[in-house]
Amino acid sequence: MDVWTDQRSQYALKLRSALVGFIQIPGRHDGEHLAHAFLHGIDRIKAANKLGWITGDNASNMDTFSVQVGTQLRRRAIKFPARERRIRCFPHITHLACNAVLKAITNMDFAEPEAVDFEIITTLGLNNLELLRDVITRWSSTLLMIDRSLVLRPAIDHFLESNEFEEVSLYHFGDEEWKALEVFKKILDKTPTLCHALPAFEAMIKKWEQMQVEFPEAYNIIQDGIDKLTSYQARIEDVPAYTLAMSECRRT
Repeated sequence: MDVWTDQRSQYALKLRSALVGFIQIPGRHDGEHLAHAFLHGIDRIKAANKLGWITGDNASNMDTFSVQVGTQLRRRAIKFPARERRIRCFPHITHLACNAVLKAITNMDFAEPEAVDFEIITTLGLNNLELLRDVITRWSSTLLMIDRSLVLRPAIDHFLESNEFEEVSLYHFGDEEWKALEVFKKILDKTPTLCHALPAFEAMIKKWEQMQVEFPEAYNIIQDGIDKLTSYQARIEDVPAYTLAMSECRRT
């Protein structure tokens, strides 16, 4: 009886992670150069014929990278179907979907780079915290921005309700909008393991569809986020690793 089906659950094997290479890549970080550097590291530990799946972000150079890895391995008579062996970073997909919603709301490129003088924060005992901005190159920045806004809600409400700044009062959030931010924080705060990735897609899409009914005036804005999610969902559904991981989750 192998350790995975041992009814006593006395497992002798466990998942391990280890850093086996940290390679500097001179020049352009295009897919071909990334693939060359990756396989250089893999060859140093003699693991080219043991590769399972490769996890990366969703940038276009990673598409080329996956194809190049598959091509170079086939030249060595090693089977590596690029599409089936690529795991896409789910937090990055979530970030892209939220950015699609944010872009539909407003053009963030012209946001004022300097923070507003927030003396109210001191009065409310919020330790001189400032609002955070979303940064497109930082995947977690949307979550951090929302989280900080929720912390500073009393100060934000006080500022937007002030007669001194009537021109920005139209940006005042109602209770339902703050609740929506809390929902998004909960969604973004969960980083699913591989076995939960496909269900997480469904759960996030379902939640946004419910919000479309609840906030019909924001239907098109939310739809941009749903479209982004479904486009990536279609790209991972044929990757067997997700289905295999889901079956293993049920067993454990």
